[in-house]
Amino acid sequence: LRKIVICALLIALVAVSFATAGGSKEKAAGEKVWIVATDTVFRPFEYTNEKAPAKECGEKVIEISDLSYDYDEGDFRLDNINLEVRKAELLAIVGQSGCGKTTLISHLNALISPSHGKVLVYKDGEVWDTSVKKHIKKIRNIVGLVFQYPEYQLFEETVYKDVQYGLKRMGVPEEEHDARVREAISLVGLDESVLKSSPFELSGGQKRRVAIAGVL
Repeated sequence: LRKIVICALLIALVAVSFATAGGSKEKAAGEKVWIVATDTVFRPFEYTNEKAPAKECGEKVIEISDLSYDYDEGDFRLDNINLEVRKAELLAIVGQSGCGKTTLISHLNALISPSHGKVLVYKDGEVWDTSVKKHIKKIRNIVGLVFQYPEYQLFEETVYKDVQYGLKRMGVPEEEHDARVREAISLVGLDESVLKSSPFELSGGQKRRVAIAGVL
């Protein structure tokens, strides 16, 4: 896969990754960066602000610098956020409702732009700035979003067409579609037999997997 970044909106699971084309499940999984945004307070784990050495996590894929965002003049929802996301990192964004988790994640693929500061996306030796209009299309091909409720994301007649939709939007050659659809379904642990089914006939867990496959 040329890109994999899965994020969550509305207090959802977020997974950010930059996987190379092809490769096994193990290889793709090893290159993922997982981000979880949730209201849940994780207990009994002890909080620590110590970060793992960068060499253990891999290269930088997203950098947030001095990010502030206000909905109304003077009413800052985010204030001076600094964060680096690296390959193979497990990162949780935790806080109460309304604290700005969704607002922060919405900056990652330029759904909204910072009032102040920068969000940079790194891929294949290039740097993409979410505040630069000509970079947005590329960033959205790298950073994808998975909604909390898969029903908000699934809409096609079959699972196959739903997973294929993103490839069409990205302009991927049609001859590559079948292999990539089947690879994505395999990566999320579903059997290819579901491809002919309506996504709305699946269980809740299967719908979530299909939604993730569509972003992959």
